[in-house]
Order: sequence, then structure tokens, then C-alpha cells
Amino acid sequence: MKLNVITIIAKQLLHQDKYVKIFYSPEHSLIEHHWTSESYAMTEDEFKDEQFIYLKFAKKLQPKRGFINSKNFMFTITPEMQNWLNLVINPIYENMGFKKAAFLIGDDFFAHISIRQVFEDYHPFDVQYFDREDSARQWLAD
Repeated sequence: MKLNVITIIAKQLLHQDKYVKIFYSPEHSLIEHHWTSESYAMTEDEFKDEQFIYLKFAKKLQPKRGFINSKNFMFTITPEMQNWLNLVINPIYENMGFKKAAFLIGDDFFAHISIRQVFEDYHPFDVQYFDREDSARQWLAD
């Protein structure tokens, strides 16, 4: 199924709080996670809570693709938290048939290197990093 990146993709808001907005586009089997700049104040427990919220929707909707807008992501994922993601969260996505995740990266070096480190040794699905949204969406469409 091809995503048409030229037209505006119809999407529904699933969840919103001070750290994130989550959207879903059913016609493209695409779930979107948009981090806010408030993530700088997030605790590890709150980060885990956000992962479980995202996972709850993913389990219910069974998307095949993910777009993670981390331009405003300011939380550094510690090595312990990276390990937790790879042991607890990412295998669930892998088992439900999740195929691709595109990360739109921002300027916070530590936050974004910590995102990359999550997938450095564990590859449950295809992951790419982009500095332009149109490039990320085009890759998801391919």
C-alpha cells in the first residue's frame, strides 16, 4: 500500500497530554507519536507511562508503520531505559507485525543519540532517522 505524501493525510487524534500527541491514520496503517518540548521535565516513570499509552493504541489498532516526531523530544533515554525498551516494549511491536518506524530528529543531541542507541543492537523492525518530515513520510510510503 502506497502512502500519498503529497496530500494531507487524514488522521484522528487518539491521545494528548503535556508530553505527547498520538494520531492514527487507518487507511495507511500509520500511528504517529509527536513529542512536545515539555518532555525535558519527564521522569523515567512518566516516560514508561507514555510508552504504555502508545503501546495500548498500537495493540488495539495493529498499525504496520510508525512516524515518531521527536523534533521537540528533550528526554535522554538512559542505558537502563534503553534496555527496558528492548526487553519489554519493542518485542511486542515485533510480535504484532510492526514493519517500519521513521524518526524525525531534532537538535537535542543527547536525546536523539539516546533514541538511536535503543535500536543499535536490537532491530525488531526497520528504523530510519530523518531531519525532514517529507523525507520520512516518503520512506514510510515505499
